[in-house]
Amino acid sequence: MIIGAFKEVQQIFQSASLTIAGSGTQKDQLERIALEMELKNVSFCGFVEHDELPAVYAEHDILLNASTEDNFPGSLVEAACSGLPIISTASGGIPDMLVSGYNGILIPRGDQAALASAMITLLNHPACGIQMARNARHWVESFSWFEIFGRWQKFLLCGAQIQPSVSPVCDNESAIHWLRV
Repeated sequence: MIIGAFKEVQQIFQSASLTIAGSGTQKDQLERIALEMELKNVSFCGFVEHDELPAVYAEHDILLNASTEDNFPGSLVEAACSGLPIISTASGGIPDMLVSGYNGILIPRGDQAALASAMITLLNHPACGIQMARNARHWVESFSWFEIFGRWQKFLLCGAQIQPSVSPVCDNESAIHWLRV
């Protein structure tokens, strides 16, 4: 799907490049498809060591994720930390991570035309991608130790009832909201 969508993008942005990371079971098939489509500027970097990831993210402008099922892809968190706008399928738990148009763009699973359209939109409107990346960075900062500790502290204090006469530090609505987050 990504390679087919990239072909549409390259018809408009001839100098666009695509890097596919990972050494999964589809790597050989994807390389063959890229060759058959005679695409330019497509590279396969295989497995990337964890300490090399920041450099790989820094070399690119957009993160694409075409997962058919994934609960909480680490690559989306890494891209948000790296300041990249994110385009992803709305599969599994991903819609709980990204709000389409706010901190990323969600597309239907398997929709090559929607993926191409999202890429073209971000390439035509880089300010939009920059704002989404900022929003994604703000979202990912909610996982910092400082934020998590404060939430756990609030949750534990709200849930602990030492004496019925003691006023709660927070209301139950706040604790329930945190659990939904």
